[in-house]
Amino acid sequence: MMNYDKKIIQEFAEKLYAQAELAVVLYTVVGGLFGTAGSKIISGHNLIVVIGAVAGAIIGFALGRERALALKVQAQTALCQMQIEENTRKKDA
Repeated sequence: MMNYDKKIIQEFAEKLYAQAELAVVLYTVVGGLFGTAGSKIISGHNLIVVIGAVAGAIIGFALGRERALALKVQAQTALCQMQIEENTRKKDA
């Protein structure tokens, strides 16, 4: 039988927070690249390409923040369960 180890939950939560931070950056960059590529295909005009890149980055940033929030909620849920375990575990007398 496996024993409870709060270090595993703590490590899991830390990794989720790291992923959340990275998600915003990655989604913003990928959104900007897609915006650039899409506007370049539609119109070769430089101003349109810049507008497309900015619009894509903004959309990517918004999506990245949503993903980051979901990851942080998952981390907080794990930490909350860990705290419940600590609070309800019988203490040795």
